[in-house]
Amino acid sequence: MLLAVDFFADRALRRDYQRTGFEQLLAIALIAQSNPPEFTALPPEKPEEIAALQLWIKQIAASGARVTVVTADGLVLAIRNPTR
Repeated sequence: MLLAVDFFADRALRRDYQRTGFEQLLAIALIAQSNPPEFTALPPEKPEEIAALQLWIKQIAASGARVTVVTADGLVLAIRNPTR
């Protein structure tokens, strides 16, 4: 009996962790989509566009997420690890 309770408790905790993780990812995605930098070319060449990209990923990484910005053709524009 105790084994069955442990099994179901483990599954419930795992579902809760997954749900919480997905909710956090959704919140980060909504923040990222609310104010993305705009570029005249890819990769960005203008200093102000590069600075805007760096600021944008810095703000997202402050959430604790690792940020990687990749173009549709696979070019990596930026990578930033969490600041926490």
